[in-house]
Amino acid sequence: MQRIRDFKPVGMDTRGLFSPCSFFGLSFNNRLARSATAERCADAQGSVGPEYVSMHQMLAQGGVGLIITGHAYVSPEGATTPSMTGIHNNTVIPRLKQTTDTVHTYPGVKIIMQINHAGRQTPYVPEGLHAIAPSVVPAPKCLVPSEMSDREIADTIDRYVQAAERVKAAGFDGVQLHGAHGYLISQFVSPYTNRRTDDFGGSIKNRLRFVTEIITRIKRSLGDSFPVLIKWNSEDFVPQGLSQDQSLAMVFALQETGLDGIEISGGIFESSAKICRRHIKKPEDEAYYAGFAKRLKQDGLGIPVILAGGFRSAQKAGEIISSGIADLVSFCRPLIRDPALPDRLRHNPSLRSDCISCNRCLLQQDGPTKCWR
Repeated sequence: MQRIRDFKPVGMDTRGLFSPCSFFGLSFNNRLARSATAERCADAQGSVGPEYVSMHQMLAQGGVGLIITGHAYVSPEGATTPSMTGIHNNTVIPRLKQTTDTVHTYPGVKIIMQINHAGRQTPYVPEGLHAIAPSVVPAPKCLVPSEMSDREIADTIDRYVQAAERVKAAGFDGVQLHGAHGYLISQFVSPYTNRRTDDFGGSIKNRLRFVTEIITRIKRSLGDSFPVLIKWNSEDFVPQGLSQDQSLAMVFALQETGLDGIEISGGIFESSAKICRRHIKKPEDEAYYAGFAKRLKQDGLGIPVILAGGFRSAQKAGEIISSGIADLVSFCRPLIRDPALPDRLRHNPSLRSDCISCNRCLLQQDGPTKCWR
């Protein structure tokens, strides 16, 4: 792969941003992605309602090239809220299939489902279950987890694989593992949350074992033609947490499993202010994980990179694409406020989202996710 040597800004050239492209074996209208954003549209059994279908239809109508759904739990004790989407059994498939069928009526728009397990980062588990994690390291305002046994680790890996099989059955174009923001996969890879001394703790190889086993088995089950992506922490932003150097080494190891793409983010519950930052008012405030993506590209990573992190403008997104720092850019909160923002940016590249980063959309717990301004 050609190494990227020159990252000089290219100003307002957004032609590459809005041109058709192909990654992960999929074709898109443009390089704008909707980053996974919890929809909170499900019932107590994890089955989504019509609001879920409508949300994704509006995103497809609005001109985004790739939709990554909000996280869906692979096992009931891995939910973060009672209204979180489930992908834990076959009963949830029909409504999800209705969603993918709807999105696929819009040519050039693809939809990938993000799957997740909360691990230690949940204040809620259904009656009769308990929170589980690699080690007993409580998260703020969450339940105290129990350390996962060998049997629980094996069962949870099975749950991820089975969930990915349901994702494909529901008509999604690929699956994204949530390996960022301090959830279960992130907990295994981080030395801050993984204090184990067995084959799943200690060295980088051992801390990666949980997720590499998941990827390998999904690929074995679904084949190389079904894209498997991961959302990944550049770093944890806590003492004794995952550092950029460790994360960089891990990404190159993950590439060897057959992983098809990676989306870069950062932070865990203890550093949540770093995940969704406030007061993003000018291009210099955007793309706050670009430094890590640049390191990946400079070191010759051979899989596509999606970059999240405060994007509000076509100007900054176009600069990131044209400079080769990332292959796609992903928007979160601006698309909660305005699902049609991609089309508006395409027609007026000087436009900026008027999302003020108040974060109320992400903090509210009752009812479907929406902008409160």
